[in-house]
Amino acid sequence: MTANGKVKGRHSFTSHILEKKSPKRKRRLGEPASISKHDYKQIKALLGVQALMSRVKRSVHARKKRRATLKLAKGYRGDASRHYKTAKEAVLKADQYRYRDRRNRKRDFRRLWITRINAAARQSDLSYSQFMHGLQLAGVELDRKILADMAVHDADTFRRFADRAREALAAG
Repeated sequence: MTANGKVKGRHSFTSHILEKKSPKRKRRLGEPASISKHDYKQIKALLGVQALMSRVKRSVHARKKRRATLKLAKGYRGDASRHYKTAKEAVLKADQYRYRDRRNRKRDFRRLWITRINAAARQSDLSYSQFMHGLQLAGVELDRKILADMAVHDADTFRRFADRAREALAAG
């Protein structure tokens, strides 16, 4: 809306890939678009109050945002800790890795626990799958984390569980 209350329209996609457009088309896109009388009245009604809104200066918020991003990127190598654009990309990527690896950590620990249980079960002449199936048949409801901790720190108790698993396998 101009100062005189005139509504000026703009063409859509004027800034999109301008190098592929002909000079004539680029000149035409620079001119205001024609607006029908019906649209003109609707636009004027919509912009009636909004046309008087003050201009928003973003410098304070922009600096605050940049400062926050650079603080998050503190300790990164090279430009990633000093230049906003690079820091922003590095922080975004770090967040993606963080999100992904929170899930991967659960997989990694489960794999570690299974490896430890398997090693301890084989000392009692059982495979991991036989040991776990035997515990299930015996009605023992211990998770892998506890069993792995027991296998490392309390071998005698683990051996007793292995014996119970062997008995349950033989019975069932």
